[in-house]
Amino acid sequence: MSCFERIVRRVPGFAGYSDARHRRSSDRALRQFVATRIDRIVPELHVAAKEASQTVAAEIGDVIDDLESIRCDLSHADRDYAGFFTDCAWDRVDVLGPVYARDDQIVETLVVLSVSIEEGNFTPPHLGREVRHLHRTLSERSSAMLTLAQSWSLHCQPA
Repeated sequence: MSCFERIVRRVPGFAGYSDARHRRSSDRALRQFVATRIDRIVPELHVAAKEASQTVAAEIGDVIDDLESIRCDLSHADRDYAGFFTDCAWDRVDVLGPVYARDDQIVETLVVLSVSIEEGNFTPPHLGREVRHLHRTLSERSSAMLTLAQSWSLHCQPA
């Protein structure tokens, strides 16, 4: 199964980026998926922090802060790569592969985080690594979108 197919199965409303009409809504669907998962994770972490020692509670608090920061960053994402949403109609999945690969990593990381927290099978350092991975992948996704936006603007301009 391809990255694109896995994302479509897991993220409600995700239609992909091939069609310019679906780019914004698919991006919004992915960002909403991340925000919703964070909204589920954070309350569970607050409960875990209350039940933990002071040191572990502080480490969990750092993870919560990082997750909240990611959630806040997502609300400003449209401004970062607006050129990605141009009307240029490229439908080659191989060109979109780097973005889909990042999206798939983001979804997978959130699933791993959610399951670990729901099952209580985590340590704060493990959570911290996963959240840093999530943040890094979101940044790489933005870079991949910016690269495509720049490439598309060059190819879509009238001669």
